[in-house]
Amino acid sequence: MWNYQKCNNSTFIQRLKRKKEDALEYVIEQYLSLVKGVVLKTLPYQKNFGIVEECINDVFLAVWNNADQFVGNEEDFQRWIAVIAKYKATDQLRKLIRNREDCAAYAVTREYFYFRRRRAIFKLCLYFKRNRSKHIYYEILTWF
Repeated sequence: MWNYQKCNNSTFIQRLKRKKEDALEYVIEQYLSLVKGVVLKTLPYQKNFGIVEECINDVFLAVWNNADQFVGNEEDFQRWIAVIAKYKATDQLRKLIRNREDCAAYAVTREYFYFRRRRAIFKLCLYFKRNRSKHIYYEILTWF
């Protein structure tokens, strides 16, 4: 008889480390929505969905190639794959900006980065203002 073990929530990490294809299928099935969400959030306003799909494929390829380096449980795996997706999408975004294939996408992406930076600094200001660190708050405001 064949000793076929179906991949499940408790065995997929070990099977992925042993390069079992059913483990990769399980990871894609379980984590595709997470990876897609992270990639779409990092690559804003991307009309060319082929670039997004290529990035998602790169994420799962990186998971497959680096599975033996992963140490942890299922929750750690979810964080690990989200970080890989974030870095792959950021690399793709840098590549798009460097190539400047689509000038409109470049302008929108640049504005998006500035918006994210301003929003992060604003949140930092609110944090220091709430915690009565007004001298730091006013120092941050002078950066503008």
